[in-house]
Amino acid sequence: MRQLAEAVTTLVEGAYRGMARTFDLTRVGLLRLAASGDPVRPSDAADALDVNPSTVTRYARALEEEGFVRVTGDPADRRSCLISATAAGVAELARFAEAGVDVFGAVIQDWSADDVRQFSRLITRLADDWMERGPAHTRPPRRTDSPRWRTDARGADR
Repeated sequence: MRQLAEAVTTLVEGAYRGMARTFDLTRVGLLRLAASGDPVRPSDAADALDVNPSTVTRYARALEEEGFVRVTGDPADRRSCLISATAAGVAELARFAEAGVDVFGAVIQDWSADDVRQFSRLITRLADDWMERGPAHTRPPRRTDSPRWRTDARGADR
């Protein structure tokens, strides 16, 4: 088990460093969320990306200026907005995905087709299981309750 954990950690850390040098992970994450179906609220995107809502706002503005997302008012909550991907944003994600395929292809170029199929099946299973059970064993999500300085002695909001 330790060998597997160490191998996956090494892979994830190496991939993270490589991706961080190539592109902005939060920017791509927000664009993916915006393209994943229904428009996304900044607060929901912040929760999904584990960043502050102000970070999402800043990235949404930049992506909107680049023409990759459309930001519209939220009819259900006039204080908020909705972020959705444009056709140019979807095309940008496709270019990004193709670059990732090229990198993987270069890394495993000497693997047999059977090795690629077997690893694909197992890594997909690991990813699915991680999404189902892994979060229960990782750090807690950002606090959504009020900071202590905004609560009374009983913990209720002031």
